[in-house]
Amino acid sequence: NRGANRCDIFYEKKNYYFFLQKYIKYIQPIAITYAYCLIPNHFHFLVKIKTFDEITKFFPAILDLDWEKQNKFVSYQFSKFGISYTKSMNKVYKRTGTLLEARLQRKRVEEESYFKNLFKYIHTNPEKHGLIHDFQNYDFSSYKIYLGKLNNVKIPRKEIFDLFGGMRYFINFHDSFS
Repeated sequence: NRGANRCDIFYEKKNYYFFLQKYIKYIQPIAITYAYCLIPNHFHFLVKIKTFDEITKFFPAILDLDWEKQNKFVSYQFSKFGISYTKSMNKVYKRTGTLLEARLQRKRVEEESYFKNLFKYIHTNPEKHGLIHDFQNYDFSSYKIYLGKLNNVKIPRKEIFDLFGGMRYFINFHDSFS
């Protein structure tokens, strides 16, 4: 997703950390995070929605909801995430109105090659947008978490390294960015 009218959604470094705290609160209980990157005016997340049984471990009360509301719960969590961040930013920066464009854009990922290429696309985004000379040094993406240099969002490192054939191949795959 991106900022309304392509405006920035992160004004200061602390906004990125606050956004990730909101993400951890609202999204990590319902989704496995494979990759992410936060850019001043937009963000990318590559996630897999957890099974209903996994979600109910964090939110047992959803078992009391009717079938339709249970099915909308994941969308509701993403909505709460965006609204919570927007309200906080509006309060702190004395602004009003929407911060993010309408709804999150979603794409189903079914092919392994596309899944792998999304890692490269997401992680190299800061360099592509000219924010940094080398994407590997960008603090607001999951790339550094995979290398063990940051630990702010839980990611399935072993699963992804196995998919890529190990950490070295994961790094080499990203290094082929041009």
